[in-house]
Amino acid sequence: MPSRPAAVTRDQAIALEVAAWDRVAPRRAVDFDENRDPSYRFVLQPAILHLLGPNPNFVLDAGCGVGRLTYEISKRSTRVVGIDPSRVSANLARDHLRSRKNVTIFDLSIEQYAELEHEKHDYCAALMVMQDVVDLGGFLRSARRVLGPRGQFVAAITNPQFWPKYWGYDSEPWFKQEREIFIRSEFRTSLSSSGISTLHVHRPKEMYLSALADAGFKDVETWEPMMPPTIQRRSGVNWEYPHFWVIRGKVQ
Repeated sequence: MPSRPAAVTRDQAIALEVAAWDRVAPRRAVDFDENRDPSYRFVLQPAILHLLGPNPNFVLDAGCGVGRLTYEISKRSTRVVGIDPSRVSANLARDHLRSRKNVTIFDLSIEQYAELEHEKHDYCAALMVMQDVVDLGGFLRSARRVLGPRGQFVAAITNPQFWPKYWGYDSEPWFKQEREIFIRSEFRTSLSSSGISTLHVHRPKEMYLSALADAGFKDVETWEPMMPPTIQRRSGVNWEYPHFWVIRGKVQ
């Protein structure tokens, strides 16, 4: 039986932020390779690739995890850099991407990478990352810093409006929709459970939009994709409402 989500302090959240993903990473790779994450395969990956377009040139995959999205981006991009502060995740990504000559993987946070890298990227992609970082403003300022003058930031996160109900913490006494709340919860997908607690951060949509504006992103657009009904029936997954929120922000 999975443990219930629980609110944690900021210090506890920082302790979970990276270390938990070192534990989750091997299981995450298996989920991808055995097609046990239909949300990724049929909703999240297609959404990010669509926003990147057919020829995105130089892309930073921020929070690349075990590198499965990075691999797909590398098929259409001239150059890709994948970064992840989880060393285990980064090592698994390197192994998965060893045949792709246009990809480099670093075990770095985006803040560390922005300090070291001065060449500007055309796109920064962040798939299912922002709801797992403690310092949202620092993450977005660093994303803005690595982008060129016409760069774009594309991201997908858990939908702040519906995820609390889906994950079962909307009725907890500590939950408030309008607040930033650090939450310890089990990492799982629609078809598998890990038994490992990771960090999840609830923030209202307005907080994300304000942080994007404060970081310097313009013309922010958002979408709430649904899993196609045919895929829901085939996979046995039932969506009553959109589970994810897709975002694009432009430098100019």
